[in-house]
Amino acid sequence: VPDLKTADITINSIYNYNHIAYLCTNIGIVELDCINGVLANTYKSPYNVQSMCIFNDRYYIACTEGLYVVKLSDNLYDKSSWQQYRSFATDFITSFCGNLLARIGNSFITIDTSTGYERWFDSKIRGQYVGSTSDFAYFLVVGSTNSTLTVLHSDLSTITALSDLPPITSISLSGQTFWTASPASGV
Repeated sequence: VPDLKTADITINSIYNYNHIAYLCTNIGIVELDCINGVLANTYKSPYNVQSMCIFNDRYYIACTEGLYVVKLSDNLYDKSSWQQYRSFATDFITSFCGNLLARIGNSFITIDTSTGYERWFDSKIRGQYVGSTSDFAYFLVVGSTNSTLTVLHSDLSTITALSDLPPITSISLSGQTFWTASPASGV
């Protein structure tokens, strides 16, 4: 997209929904129409947008200044529609098993948006979020000599850790299959 080459922005993450790629950036949210390959909209924000997801007819927007929520029916251009949902700085948000899943510092939290109930996982879940299926969410910690894959089950209470894996440089989830790459083992 030529317009992005000249812009002075940092893309923190990309969220795909239908045929739109939402680029979460230091200047706000940029919508990219993936069918036509053009910028659809740029929603400038005073917040450094790290991540976002669409869940229960709302945008949930993770920023270094807090977690914000905007109804899908509201205008993202209107800053008054950005309501602070939580005051903690977060750099990652997604939906998982009817809840929001966010990272705050080194901890993960689930939030039931209908009740507001929060469940903190502290050090039980660490690492980078890899992906999820309907039953599991996966997190990866890569060390210099080994890796640990942590699995959060859909009941939000069962956690399984697969440790002493070789150092993994890349991981991808396809259906129920993990594809990993490491210098020692290849793919």
